[in-house]
Amino acid sequence: MDDLDNKIKQALQVEEKEILTLFDQQQSLPQMIMDTFRGKNRWLSVLVYVYIFLFFGFSIYCAVKFFNVETTRELIGWGLGFVFSQLIVAMLKIWYWMDMQKNSITREVKRLELQISHLAELLKKNLENKSE
Repeated sequence: MDDLDNKIKQALQVEEKEILTLFDQQQSLPQMIMDTFRGKNRWLSVLVYVYIFLFFGFSIYCAVKFFNVETTRELIGWGLGFVFSQLIVAMLKIWYWMDMQKNSITREVKRLELQISHLAELLKKNLENKSE
């Protein structure tokens, strides 16, 4: 009976290590970016990326026009267009990074929940073994 218990404990330890190594791996930046395109809010990530590229393109256009005008009024107009489009790009990127951070935190909370539930099972088994 004692030999069987030892085999079961060893098998559980191997399984625990596999589960924990699955969740202990840190995601790389490309993996984190791809995770934002999964799930129910992927349309929002696509929309943000489209707006980032549109406003960045508009800022480049404003910069080119800024250096090709002659009047002060046009300089101010194209300069403001560049500044505001870059401001919008910066805000969208900040939102996107916050979304990636939210996904990372959610993954860590789920990992902790898994570890707590696994620990609760082990404690329950230990209490049952002591009561026998």
